[in-house]
Amino acid sequence: MFLCASCQQCGIKFWSKYLSGSASPCCCKYCGQLSYIHSSRRFGWRAIARYSFHLLNLVTTGYLAHRLNSAYPLLLLPMAWFLIEFIYLKHTPMRVTDTTQIQQAKRDGNLLLLAALLLLLLFYFSL
Repeated sequence: MFLCASCQQCGIKFWSKYLSGSASPCCCKYCGQLSYIHSSRRFGWRAIARYSFHLLNLVTTGYLAHRLNSAYPLLLLPMAWFLIEFIYLKHTPMRVTDTTQIQQAKRDGNLLLLAALLLLLLFYFSL
């Protein structure tokens, strides 16, 4: 369980925090407030360290599996992935949100998807 951004109690589960975003926040089981992880923590320069640890994990377990001629080191891959994600979530702050911000984030996301679809169709029919 992780700390809620509003009541500072451990009321947020691992998967709900991991999957939270501005359009799909998670709910604290104690206070009922909605909170999420900002997207700047998931993408961009702040996420490079996390992804580099995943890459190092993949390369190390692949190398050990090859050198030891065994698949047992590959069992470490999901365990190390879970550990890296747990540490990442433990140190990532959350933001409090409300229903109007959620509706605005969903609307903005839908407009972005519509614009991407229109650009794709425009590119497809211009060929």
